[in-house]
Amino acid sequence: MYKIAFILVILLVSGCTTFPVAPLSKENLNNIKSVAIVDFPEMRTHALVGEFMLSMDQQHFTDKQSMYFDLGKEVEPIITQEKKTNATFLPNQTVIENNSSVIVIENNNSNAIDSGITAVAASLTAGIINEIGKKTNERASNFNEIYSSTNPKINLRRDFLNELSSSLKEKGIDVSLLKDQVHSVPYLRWSALDSQGKLFRQRYPNELESVDADLVIQVSPVAIYNAGSALNAYARIVSVNVAIYNGRTKEFYGVKSFYSVEDNVTGYHTYNGLVENLGEAGKKLHESLLAVVPQISMLINSSNSQLD
Repeated sequence: MYKIAFILVILLVSGCTTFPVAPLSKENLNNIKSVAIVDFPEMRTHALVGEFMLSMDQQHFTDKQSMYFDLGKEVEPIITQEKKTNATFLPNQTVIENNSSVIVIENNNSNAIDSGITAVAASLTAGIINEIGKKTNERASNFNEIYSSTNPKINLRRDFLNELSSSLKEKGIDVSLLKDQVHSVPYLRWSALDSQGKLFRQRYPNELESVDADLVIQVSPVAIYNAGSALNAYARIVSVNVAIYNGRTKEFYGVKSFYSVEDNVTGYHTYNGLVENLGEAGKKLHESLLAVVPQISMLINSSNSQLD
């Protein structure tokens, strides 16, 4: 029942997985030779009780998504090379170029904009969790750490980006990684307007210049466990938004939504039961997240793209 309710609400709030922006066009996504993927912070998973999760699809590319990321945490390396770009890097970064990549080194001095982003995001995260205000959620405040220690070989961000990069490379596409937004919530990189000419979601506050790539792909991923109420079992929920731009002109091509809900799973009926089964449950959540990758890859340079 929770799976049905979640899907119904998603369809209502997202207009059957479409957005008030121009639909993705096959013409814009065909004959692609190069793609730059925007990196994002390490992901945080949660085990939460409360129906507020049903609106998560509208949280992508906004401050409200801050609770799903470890902002400022050192990220694990990705197999794809960093992209040499002419982007304006944040003032607290030093860029060192070598023959193969751009190395970004964090300096000790803080950046006002970056600090402001982190402070706002942290405040919103606290506010969201406080609103839930249930004892089960308070007990689960360190769930991400339990998940990581139980599944030491899994890193949701690293594995997702590696899988996406490999999938696109198998098509003969040159893939690179943009790391200039890796320490902030995944805000939209450049301007994106809805059908009424208004700003769609939130834009990154620093001015980032064009990128020498056919497409720039931004991914906003969420992978959590959620029970609609104390009477519901925990469900595995994955919600991913993908925003696509022309890298050279900054033209916004649109957004695609992907999600999956898996409930009625033995061992998910209580928080303790979930934690006790987290070895197996953690692998299943990981699998559900990676299952989105082929769907994203199908959008790019494929005659079988599913854009409806």
